[in-house]
Amino acid sequence: MRRFNRCLPFPAWWQTVTTVTILALCALLGTRSVAHAQEPPTFAPKTAPKSLTTLEDLGLGDTAAQGARISKEFFFSGAGDYELGNNSKIFVDISHSNLLDAQRSVMNVVLNNRPLQSIRLDQTNVTFGHYEINIPKDLVSKEFNRLTFEFGMTTGLLCEDPFSPALFTNILRTTALQIDFASNPPIPRIAAPNLAEYPYPFFRPGYPVVAPVMIAIPDNPNEVELTGAYRMAADLATRVLFDLELLSVRPVSSISQDELRNQQIILIGTPPRNPLIARALTSTPFRMQGNQMLRDQQAFDPAFGVLALTASPFNGNLRALLATGASDEAVKRSVDALTSAEPAALLAGPTGILTEPVAASATRSFQSIFTFKEAGASEQTLVGGGTQTITLVFSSPAPAPGANGKLDLIVSHPDIIDRRRSNVVVELNGQAIQTIRVSKEQTRRVSYQVDLFSDVLRVGPNTLTLRATLYDPEPLVLEACESTASERFFITVHDDSAISLPQAAGTSSGSDLASLPFPFAGLLGLRDTTFVVHEQDNDALRAGMLAAIALGRRFGAQNDFTVVPATTATPQSIGDRHIVAINVPRETVVGQQFEKVLPLILRPDGTRALVEEKGTLAEILDSSRVGALQLAQVPWASSRRLLAVTGTDNIALGWAADALPKGGLTGNVALFQSAKQVNTFSLKRLADVDENSLKGRFTNAEARQATLLAVVLIALGSIALMVLWSFRNRLAPRTVGLPRLPYRRGGRRR
Repeated sequence: MRRFNRCLPFPAWWQTVTTVTILALCALLGTRSVAHAQEPPTFAPKTAPKSLTTLEDLGLGDTAAQGARISKEFFFSGAGDYELGNNSKIFVDISHSNLLDAQRSVMNVVLNNRPLQSIRLDQTNVTFGHYEINIPKDLVSKEFNRLTFEFGMTTGLLCEDPFSPALFTNILRTTALQIDFASNPPIPRIAAPNLAEYPYPFFRPGYPVVAPVMIAIPDNPNEVELTGAYRMAADLATRVLFDLELLSVRPVSSISQDELRNQQIILIGTPPRNPLIARALTSTPFRMQGNQMLRDQQAFDPAFGVLALTASPFNGNLRALLATGASDEAVKRSVDALTSAEPAALLAGPTGILTEPVAASATRSFQSIFTFKEAGASEQTLVGGGTQTITLVFSSPAPAPGANGKLDLIVSHPDIIDRRRSNVVVELNGQAIQTIRVSKEQTRRVSYQVDLFSDVLRVGPNTLTLRATLYDPEPLVLEACESTASERFFITVHDDSAISLPQAAGTSSGSDLASLPFPFAGLLGLRDTTFVVHEQDNDALRAGMLAAIALGRRFGAQNDFTVVPATTATPQSIGDRHIVAINVPRETVVGQQFEKVLPLILRPDGTRALVEEKGTLAEILDSSRVGALQLAQVPWASSRRLLAVTGTDNIALGWAADALPKGGLTGNVALFQSAKQVNTFSLKRLADVDENSLKGRFTNAEARQATLLAVVLIALGSIALMVLWSFRNRLAPRTVGLPRLPYRRGGRRR
């Protein structure tokens, strides 16, 4: 009986090659499915205040207090609308210099200007000291709580230098304020409705956020409803600093009952179009009958706006704000009242009727002359010797060639400073442009003029820094234990100091993402801008809200813009204005126009790049999920700018939208492969090029499939050749008179 050795059909090294090939092929084929498996990040909205807040929670690390007499202040959120218990505490963690005199070095803990405890800085707390201090219930503020540490430190040496490096104490990041609430979880007790306190009860400085806020608009919203929702969102952001995840804009049909129960709501629209308004009106004196609004059975003009702040019909502990009326004109009038500079001057109590249109905001597109106060800076006084700084941020349009701006700096100082050496160095965007010698005989409200050179000014945000150094005119030869008494020196920069911007260029040149919010917004807020939003896409609605906040979020700004649905917008209806386009579908009239000027066109079936760029850009476009921010000219108005926020899907769109409020981008295109992975480019669109003409330069969906098919065919062909090679002797034909080829490996000779 003939016996054969059992062996594999091909050698071991062929097995290794085959395995590696198959694994690589599987990894390549699996790339696309992995991209689709990504999920949007989850978010747990803040629905109750934290009872314990550390310095680390405030974004601070260990803080050093240095010097003989110094204080450090920290601001913590207050109790807001929550009832307090009796066990609130301050937890203090410190370490300090081992050279401090234990008998004379102390630290005072002060809350809201009331001293609570003195702590001796001795050998027991050199490396670490932990203290728990009880807080009286009446001392906890509803708004911000100011925690102050006052230090008196000495080494005990005679004629000690008050700035000795041996004089220090570290306030550790674990230092915390604990607010004890009467119930767990805390239950809010919101004050009686009063429109004069708006934006309370939704947001208020220092108050914990009771619940997320949702702006509910009708399904398929029109221009008035979209504009009202975005203006309300931008206005809230200019009045109070809050986490943007706590605010949303949603169509009625997408809101669940659970969301209605757990969120405060702002309702915009007429009762027939927004069913939530019809339900909320039942707890107000207003009713909708036919096409008229009634109050206590009395009908009034359909153009009259109606505002009502009432308990939410879905949760009595929360509030609902209605901006409504019998017509779109009435709805607009209501929104205008709430977003005016001083709504408290127009409104009081839980309800209001707007019988007249609210006065329009300033129509200037850009304020070319403004004071420090108008730019958000208050009057500041720098005390003591050495160099101290003041910083101001402002926005500028593109200056005309050779045109310079002007700084009119108004200061006051004492007569005792050295006029020969005391100076103020003026820096613009990190570049020193002028040194002012404080030499004039006048000491009160002295004016100094400085040119702001056009080659140093940037389009968009600019940073002005003033570095003041004051000197003593007396000789620097001191007696024993005598100090320079530098506290005698001061210089005050008055808030009516002004900046005059240079003459603007004839066209808008805001063609770089670093220049945002210019040209869409300036000192006064958003101007001459229209948002075009895909109104049937919830993620696009959120992205548009974030864009409006990012461009118009400046304290005191009065934003004036419009929002139009992408499905009805046309070049004629928009006109000569800047445009912010949010995920506009290509099949719309304006979508087809926008695709004529954007360097990149993002679609779920692949990204088209109408530029000559290769390298990194081609690698990014190989991804199946990409978000983008792009700046270009408005196709029908070359002096205006188009900011497009797009994504291959809603997750990628969210990456781009979330990046806008953070800023820090450059170039005219920013591409997002994830929430944190961003690449910026300066890309120029090729004129009159069909979107498929450069298809070979970039790897898109079709090219990807072709590549995969080629790899599959090559791999299958390689496997077939290996199998045939292994069986080459068995498949060889028999020939009479010729010996059969022997096996070279694995087998027996016959």
